[in-house]
Amino acid sequence: MSLVMKASRLEFGFLAILLLSMSDLLAQAPVPQGLQDGDMEAWSTYVLSQSDWLNPDVVDGSIPSSWRVMQYPANGQVVDQPRAVIARDDSEKHGGGSSLRIESGNNAALLVQRFNLDPSADYVLRFWAKGENLPENAVPVKIWLKKGSEVATGGDFYDSATTTELKGDPISGSFDWKPFEIPFRVETDSGIELRVEVSGPEAKFWIDDVVVERAKP
Repeated sequence: MSLVMKASRLEFGFLAILLLSMSDLLAQAPVPQGLQDGDMEAWSTYVLSQSDWLNPDVVDGSIPSSWRVMQYPANGQVVDQPRAVIARDDSEKHGGGSSLRIESGNNAALLVQRFNLDPSADYVLRFWAKGENLPENAVPVKIWLKKGSEVATGGDFYDSATTTELKGDPISGSFDWKPFEIPFRVETDSGIELRVEVSGPEAKFWIDDVVVERAKP
């Protein structure tokens, strides 16, 4: 075998390793610092997940940028129709041009964003919401604090060592747009997951102008 062929094979092998390494780095990209796109104005194309039952009915094929959506069985069994719905709503909003509307269908609908905040500090999550037919004692907006080695890369979030779920007050029934807030504290080595979760027959939930701010002393 010639030296040229050996060199070519070495170069090809090195290129393959480099490409794989780049893919790994992209897959483990750090989660963003602070909440992104909470005003529900920036939308991007929705990419179907590998497990089809996880995919809600996404109206017009777009979801809020920096967020992820899915559906899951509310009572232990996936019922395909009607599917959970994620939609941009231009007619119902608190501010700007649009809000996010979630309909649970026969499953539970979930909107998720993961991000980091400076540790050892107090924060407040503020948002505006509107509800329709929410079940009794529903808590559609939740904050999860995760601790462990995985939180820095946004990897397997549920594999972290410690989980603390912080909730706002239960929200039931139907109501027009009103403000809500959830105070919480971020300790050292914590990752944050903000979840908007809706379940229940014919339940609808609108959310808009979501912000996370450092609490004032």
